[in-house]
Amino acid sequence: MKLLLCSDLHLGRTPARLPEPWRRPARTIRAWEALVECAIREKVNAVILGGDLVDAENGFWEALAPLETGARTLGDAGIRVIAVAGNHDAVVLPRLAAFLPSDVFTLLGARGQWEALVLKENDAPALRLYGWSFPRPHWDGDPLDDFSPAPPDGLPALGIVHGDLGASSSRHAPLSLARLQAQPVTSWLLGHLHAPRLHEGSPWVLMPGSPQPLDPSETGAHHAWITELQNGALTPPRPAATASLRYETLEIPLRADIPPGEDTIRKAILRQLEGFDCDRTVLRLRFTGETSDPAFLAACIRHLTEWEPGGNTIIEKIENRPRPPFDPTACRQLGGLHALLADLIEQGPPDGLRQRLGDLHARILRQGEFDGKGLAPLPLPDPRPHAERLLAEILEGSP
Repeated sequence: MKLLLCSDLHLGRTPARLPEPWRRPARTIRAWEALVECAIREKVNAVILGGDLVDAENGFWEALAPLETGARTLGDAGIRVIAVAGNHDAVVLPRLAAFLPSDVFTLLGARGQWEALVLKENDAPALRLYGWSFPRPHWDGDPLDDFSPAPPDGLPALGIVHGDLGASSSRHAPLSLARLQAQPVTSWLLGHLHAPRLHEGSPWVLMPGSPQPLDPSETGAHHAWITELQNGALTPPRPAATASLRYETLEIPLRADIPPGEDTIRKAILRQLEGFDCDRTVLRLRFTGETSDPAFLAACIRHLTEWEPGGNTIIEKIENRPRPPFDPTACRQLGGLHALLADLIEQGPPDGLRQRLGDLHARILRQGEFDGKGLAPLPLPDPRPHAERLLAEILEGSP
């Protein structure tokens, strides 16, 4: 028996920050169609969905036709679709399920009640599924409080639940990894977090992430997963159906003693792009480190905003974060707090001062000028770059 595992498809949404020609092919409906094709190609027995299949109630009509078409296509190939509802589709998914063919699409655990379903192979029971669905968009309790699995009978079991893993005070069904792995099941499929994560062990716990990323914060590879029933247990899942879109933040560290040449920067970006496997990539560039020529770097960045690394890659945003090089002599000439901090870098801060400096650093990020004793205006150029650098050197423990 082979299963395709997925969650957080959010049908009805279009990924953010895309150029107009990319928007239609990157829609989550296209990702659903790719999942259907992958399930048929891999000859899976069932597609298991861990919640938030639909983005919200207003996505009912947009999701209905693609879901029905996909479910019927899967049904014709002998593949079942089994889903639980998440916080986004707590209301709409039960409504959609009523429109979908019941012999193909099954919603488990409606109204927040755990429900079991046994999948058969060659007419014999092969795998037990336990599912829990959000009864409403917010749920403060742990779904495991009401989990009552059947007495052990040798049948492997997969639990399916949408919830906020590791967030004890969440309003979206808080879940504990330790508590999940203490349950008498073979494995767990979760939903809610969009970053994929596999927690190995027995049982293993999979947070598959969204199969298609939805905004620039969802960096890295996204995909569905496949697991197989072997020797009475589900194998650790492997990636399948890679997303057609990828968001990435590339960090470009600079050195004050090496001028930031445009060609060097472009080559560094292209090297990092070599390992990406997707149709389209949206880049956010982040310049860090040090530069002794911020004006030249700014000119380089202006040119980069017009550069297209390739026909399938765009630069969505550039973050300019390098610091000026540390010059203790120049800092001492400013006097006051600057001189004090320059001395602290050489001598090291006394015990208990590091935390106080951390608090001060946070305040400096919100203030423009200061005198050595308190925060107040001074007739000096903006001292923040010097002070931020000085405090960062101390807090990072740099000599």
